[in-house]
Amino acid sequence: MPVKHKKGQTLGTLIRKNMGAYVLALPFLILFTVFIVIPLIVTVLLSFFSYDLNGGFEFSGIENFQSLFSMGGEFSGAFLNSLLIFLTVGLGGFVLCFAAAWGIEFLNRKFADILTVLLFTVSLAGTAVSAVWLSGGLRSPLNSLLLGIGLSDVQADFLADERYALLCVILSGLWSSFGLGFLALRAGFRKIDREKADSAKLEGVKNPLWILYYAEIPQLYPQILFASAVQISYAFTNSEILRILSGTSTEDFKAGGILTCIFGSSAELNTGAVCAANFILIAVMTAIYAVVRFVIGKLSKSV
Repeated sequence: MPVKHKKGQTLGTLIRKNMGAYVLALPFLILFTVFIVIPLIVTVLLSFFSYDLNGGFEFSGIENFQSLFSMGGEFSGAFLNSLLIFLTVGLGGFVLCFAAAWGIEFLNRKFADILTVLLFTVSLAGTAVSAVWLSGGLRSPLNSLLLGIGLSDVQADFLADERYALLCVILSGLWSSFGLGFLALRAGFRKIDREKADSAKLEGVKNPLWILYYAEIPQLYPQILFASAVQISYAFTNSEILRILSGTSTEDFKAGGILTCIFGSSAELNTGAVCAANFILIAVMTAIYAVVRFVIGKLSKSV
């Protein structure tokens, strides 16, 4: 028996009625399936098998995952680095984006637009500029500045020095966090129904934070979800992007996350172990996004 949907229409009727939309979406669906869905499924399956170009292909269960956490603490350290960068760059960057997007709403419209474009433009080059300033040797502007004002007498490689590498990655990530998520939040604030905020004011709510909580956040659910997804993905990849731009090797880079560990150890591990590392990265990002989405959904429905 055909499944009935809205207004008693069957699934086949709905498909035929919206065939034009499905045809327009078909190229995206094909590309998404070929380049995202299929590689993801293959990665998950291979993570439970032992395979390399010189050996056989056999089921190994969770041995690949165990080998990752027993490889001299390298993967464990990268895993902890990724979580720390997420807590600072991911959550911290989202808070900065949201606070900036909300605060700009109190400014003059023209000045607000100029500031929005300025922050977004600066964030686009944030990682690249950070790599130039922090890389070691004579080509480092920061080294030249410190030597010139007498605060240092050596040329430091900040991205390779374990004392500063993680801090540099965090600061660079926060600087570069005003990207697509920030623009989405700004667009959301621009389209908010101001009548709800005015109604809250008439009912005696004077504190802007309470107006934000009760009248504006529930209307920003899609934009908040998008911004959080952008920040999560950026937090787990920013350190590797910074390493590549700075020219630092995976061995010298002391703030590498899971992605850096994958690139640095791919030659030493079998394909199954590399897939297991990728699977862990995907699982962690998916779990964090699911928690964020649950919390945001509860918050939007409860206010």
